[in-house]
Amino acid sequence: MQTTTKDTGETVIVPATVERDMYGEGYDWMESLAGTGWHEVPGWGRDGWDLGSWPYIIFAAAKTEDETGKLFGYTTHVEGDVTARWYRSCEARNLAISKEAFWYWASGQSDGPEALEGMNPQEFKQIDGLCEPYIPDLGNQPRDDSPVSKICLVSVTEETRKMSHLDWLFGRVRNFSMILVERPKPAPAG
Repeated sequence: MQTTTKDTGETVIVPATVERDMYGEGYDWMESLAGTGWHEVPGWGRDGWDLGSWPYIIFAAAKTEDETGKLFGYTTHVEGDVTARWYRSCEARNLAISKEAFWYWASGQSDGPEALEGMNPQEFKQIDGLCEPYIPDLGNQPRDDSPVSKICLVSVTEETRKMSHLDWLFGRVRNFSMILVERPKPAPAG
């Protein structure tokens, strides 16, 4: 499918989005994502706030490459209407997801940070931990002297994939024994 990236204005060829199922609902649409390169994203932000309101509002993400480099996409399925957007940078895509998530959270259409209650959904405000994918803490904490937080994922199965959005974060990895995610360790309080 040919489209234009939102951040750089380039014309690119990307994987087609899964169009709406005229006779199904959002859950049917999510099932139809299998094998397409698109993966549903259930949580967003450092604390994993709800992204959307299934089955009515669903976000999905994709990653691909062309001759120029990587491309990062996201699509929304809102009561059957499907809209895809593509970006050259992951950061631009994540900011766009954050802005749309903010709108749904502040308008009360999705469960998000309590700090957004009463805010105008049209006036995006950055809050701590908002513009980042949710990486679940699976209980593998680092030593206190470690400079990074580490999450080790061991023996992820198809059942585990259905419970989280690890596919999207790790590119639909299957049958691996370990993945290590590193992120800066929070500064000590005080």
